[in-house]
Amino acid sequence: MSDYGVVGGHCDAGAIGAVLGGVAGAAIGKEVADETGAVIGAIAGVLIGREIDRGLDRSDRGCVSHALDLGRDGQPVQWSNAATGRSYSVTPYAPRTIDGRTCRDFVWDSGVRQTACLRADGSWSIN
Repeated sequence: MSDYGVVGGHCDAGAIGAVLGGVAGAAIGKEVADETGAVIGAIAGVLIGREIDRGLDRSDRGCVSHALDLGRDGQPVQWSNAATGRSYSVTPYAPRTIDGRTCRDFVWDSGVRQTACLRADGSWSIN
């Protein structure tokens, strides 16, 4: 199972983008897991919020989702998007339970701290 470098603190956005190239819609999480053995989540269902979402493409959203899925507590996950020339960082913190759902606080590279919770379909929703 590939973590696309997330556990080591770097997301391989190019590899995630390649995997997601032909996959669309809410079935992304299931199809990606079936094809690669990795669970990336339903990328199309990552609800990030306007300020963070500006300028993100599918591979960037994949890195955000994968960082929330697998990132180590307090360790930044960084990546660069070759297509846009932008670099990003997400620092996830320890999972916790809120109203019966698994949630993680995280800090976006701009210093914005937010909480994301898993939805029933395996995607993350920013509270």
